[in-house]
Amino acid sequence: MRRTLLISFTLLFFTSLGYGQMMKVKTGEFQIEEPHFNKEFMARNGIFQIRGALSTKKEMEPIRKKTERYHYEFDTSGEMVLQMTMLGLPGTGKDTSLVRYEYDNTLSLKTKRRNDPYGFFSYHYAYDSLGRPVKSSYYRDENLGPTRYEFQQGESYAITGETYTYTDLGNGLFEKSFFNNYGDPFKKEQWQYDSLGYLVEVSSHFLISNRRSRISYAYDEQGRTVERATTNDLARGDTERIEYIYDEVGLLLSQKVHRNGEHIKLIEYLYDMSTMLLKAELTKVMDNNFIRIVQYKYSFWNDGGTGVANSE
Repeated sequence: MRRTLLISFTLLFFTSLGYGQMMKVKTGEFQIEEPHFNKEFMARNGIFQIRGALSTKKEMEPIRKKTERYHYEFDTSGEMVLQMTMLGLPGTGKDTSLVRYEYDNTLSLKTKRRNDPYGFFSYHYAYDSLGRPVKSSYYRDENLGPTRYEFQQGESYAITGETYTYTDLGNGLFEKSFFNNYGDPFKKEQWQYDSLGYLVEVSSHFLISNRRSRISYAYDEQGRTVERATTNDLARGDTERIEYIYDEVGLLLSQKVHRNGEHIKLIEYLYDMSTMLLKAELTKVMDNNFIRIVQYKYSFWNDGGTGVANSE
């Protein structure tokens, strides 16, 4: 008999993949590298909206529901267009954090706009013919909307930016150079791919401070990312390593986060067995057994965004 998440905090690992996995580990230039909603799954299944509710549990205490809520919206191509975190703290100026995403006709991210206590700011991106970002610009945006959360474009003020160039060094090695708002170089990255085209290492060098960092990736025999190791300062050597755990058909089940060899965090994913929609996400801090539980509900495009799939 299936045990519930809220009683045992043990995930049941389902093996039917349905129309493809909902959570996806991405690696590569200008992509979100942590597990993220799979846009192909979102588009194929017509998901319009995801809503998440937070509960927490301390060791030896009952589960407590929190006021914090999460909200995601997607377009018909499966791209995320809105991300909101609602803290349930009205009157503080920090009640709701929102991020809006706009895409160009190639579905590359064109604008990322978010709010802060002073209004709105945005990042704008330009790409070369290969789809690589060559420029990012930071703007402050005037909001003419009726409320501080309903954005209507007024004046935009260009504040700063960066530009990027790329060099093919051969044997699967590419170099990305970063230039500041004045056109001066400040950072270099080298991206190493193996003979099959898998990204295996990203090394960074900050030219002024001489700080160097490294990210490395490992894959299983089916090409899935199974490990990401990050060292932000090679001189200090502190390393965070993430293991990605899948079931036998490739469904992402969990992440195990290690810092300098110590297991510090466990993130597990619980899916609805009949739909493979993500039902809940559970994050456990290992040193104090504190647990965060986010449970999800869904709306779909084919019912006007009003239909809800809810697995309690």
